[in-house]
Amino acid sequence: MTKQVTERELVLAILMEVTQQNVYSHLALNAVLEKYQYLEKKERAFITRVTEGTLEHMIELDYILNQFSKVKVNKMKPVIRNILRSAVYQLKYMDSVPDSAVCNEAVKLAVKKGFGTLRGFVNGVAVCCVFHAGVDFKIVEEDL
Repeated sequence: MTKQVTERELVLAILMEVTQQNVYSHLALNAVLEKYQYLEKKERAFITRVTEGTLEHMIELDYILNQFSKVKVNKMKPVIRNILRSAVYQLKYMDSVPDSAVCNEAVKLAVKKGFGTLRGFVNGVAVCCVFHAGVDFKIVEEDL
């Protein structure tokens, strides 16, 4: 039996509320954690860390995405933009999550949200970030 809602879907829902509907992040996060109280502590911690980290580093993540994507962040569809932001956050700041899992889950989430035609774009940008992470992420930190 598979889960109906994944942690990354919940993260995306929170990011969409905060970035598109201007909901305060702590309220959106608390509402989701309260609604899904049955989740294990580890899953709730993952949701909290990815959500808060993505929001905290959003400017930096957008800069990184702009380096690896022909479509600039402000021109991307909001769902794709937030999927890629959370993926890049996981790639850069969460060593416990395998890079391949981040890329695969980002593509699955894009398809599940109705953007199957953009699966190659999401995969390409995510994989490009993986391959250039060691070099370009350090340059990004110096530029900021």
